[in-house]
Amino acid sequence: MTVDYQPASPCRDRLYVDWDDGNTEKAATAASDTGPWSITGASLDSASIGTDIAVGPGGEVYDVWANTSLKQINFSKSTNCGG
Repeated sequence: MTVDYQPASPCRDRLYVDWDDGNTEKAATAASDTGPWSITGASLDSASIGTDIAVGPGGEVYDVWANTSLKQINFSKSTNCGG
């Protein structure tokens, strides 16, 4: 889990979280800038375990996870607040 705390980010204070759901990596983002918290989510990959998520200085979201069946490291970047 991480929070966008970058001063220049258009997504400042947005929360990002990844988790493993039966060897399927899931990702979600939550924001409170439009009233009550809204949560959106997506499935990143199946046969995966482990993830790392970070936010760049301009609000870019970087996500890295391992696909255990293909024996590869996957990388994803979002430039629209995790959308």
